[in-house]
Amino acid sequence: MGGILAPAGPAYKSLIFSSQGVITVKAAERVVNFAKSGLPVIVVGNPPNTTYPATSQEQHRLQAIMESLMSSTNVHKVSSLKELPSLLSDLKIQPRVSLDCSQGPVYSVWRHDQKEDIEYVFLYNDVSSYTSCEAEFSTMPGKSPYLFDAWTGTRTALSHYKKTTFGLSIALKFQANETIIIGFENPMKDNPRLVKCHVTDISGDVASLTSTDNGEIVASVLSSATITLSTGKTWKLVSNVQGVTNLSSWHVSIESWQAPANIYDVNTVTTVHNFSNQKLLPWTELSEQMKIVGGVGYYTTTFISPNSSKISSKSSLKAILSIGPIIHTARAFINKVQLPPIDPVHGTVDISGYVQPGKNYTLTIEVTSPLFNRIKATANTTMVWGVPAALTEPAYATLPYKDYGLLGPVSIQWAEGQPIKC
Repeated sequence: MGGILAPAGPAYKSLIFSSQGVITVKAAERVVNFAKSGLPVIVVGNPPNTTYPATSQEQHRLQAIMESLMSSTNVHKVSSLKELPSLLSDLKIQPRVSLDCSQGPVYSVWRHDQKEDIEYVFLYNDVSSYTSCEAEFSTMPGKSPYLFDAWTGTRTALSHYKKTTFGLSIALKFQANETIIIGFENPMKDNPRLVKCHVTDISGDVASLTSTDNGEIVASVLSSATITLSTGKTWKLVSNVQGVTNLSSWHVSIESWQAPANIYDVNTVTTVHNFSNQKLLPWTELSEQMKIVGGVGYYTTTFISPNSSKISSKSSLKAILSIGPIIHTARAFINKVQLPPIDPVHGTVDISGYVQPGKNYTLTIEVTSPLFNRIKATANTTMVWGVPAALTEPAYATLPYKDYGLLGPVSIQWAEGQPIKC
């Protein structure tokens, strides 16, 4: 239908034969019908020339079918796979997701939810370092991009993108091994916040873009920025709130989990270790006895938000908490109110809704660790299915103690949220 195979999903744009020597007569007839219906068929090298069952009669039928197929205007032939991208481009066949990244690989998976009428794109950075990409999405008319957060369950309208010949282009920034989920859906569905325009270009320091209930865009400006909208308007913004609060002194309470003296006792024994006015270090560096600790760490500190006199009446205070690398899991609280879940590979969270200008706050971060260090210390006596752990897992003997805990640096980036009208 319309040059698409299985348009309801997975919606193939072309059928490619590469090093395919065998095909049944029935399948070959279907391919001929696909080509007649407008589906581009591409043959790399020689077309299939053997059928199954390979009787003389079936071979003659296949030969006639393949001659008919290769004479179709919708069938194209290239000698090698190297020529395939150029041919697809000439045929105006674009991938649903095209990625131009600073490094890779970055993988994409497209999923269509027919019931909800949403196109989901899952993008995964399979690199152990920061990666930036310019991603072009082949989208359907009438659908707008949204960012889906798998950790908080929130859906946010994307405000920064460009329209291209084939769809939308979005600049993406990945932390090491991060997954980003982009969705495309009708912006009027369920009456969500409708962004009346979008940002096409940003020059300067903008931490993030959000949208308001009345369709305005709010830019969290760090210093100064120039923002161009899809309407053609240009906004020059200067932040009155600048700077970073580095949180370097902590009260640390570490709950060490260990086996009881009687190893047949099913109850876990915990020992608490306290450290005051402590800078952030791996547990292995806090003291000699902390090398073997595994469990939960509780980190507490205080901070003061910027004074309200620096913020204009039309603006708002914006704040991004960064807690550094997360070794296992982490959760955070401001004045005992838990913050949204934190992606372990992207340790930042927007705390703008939890702080007000010119006030004192207490920040608590809880981190957990695996029990590798604890088991390593007792690997010869800890039994796994009747065998010492040191024998079942040689890594306990060969690998050093691991660096657990809140490693930091932990900081709060302050910005001024300034509304932008379309």
